[in-house]
Amino acid sequence: MENKVEKQAKFIELRAKGNSYDNIVKQLGVSKNTLLKWSKELASEIEDAILFEKDALMERYKMTELHLLELYGEELKSIREDLLNWNSISNPETNKNDIAVQEQIINGIRKLTRC
Repeated sequence: MENKVEKQAKFIELRAKGNSYDNIVKQLGVSKNTLLKWSKELASEIEDAILFEKDALMERYKMTELHLLELYGEELKSIREDLLNWNSISNPETNKNDIAVQEQIINGIRKLTRC
């Protein structure tokens, strides 16, 4: 069985992740009154943990955003190369479709870079 300090550490983690008191009662096996007491006693630790969770989420979001931007850039480069290599007179419909895709990619890049 976990000791009080371990349960409090888990409580801080669970509260920072947005778990309800009822959910935490079930997970830790302590009363709701105890959790309310801990919530007051450990308010600064909980707040720090919440900020840490937010920072971690923001970092994951930025990494995802960067990855998408790199993918858009690679796709745009490929489309530009294809457009330069194709003769627009031989197949104008293909080029119209590629230009539309290129515009979508550019719009996607613009959206990402506004954040």
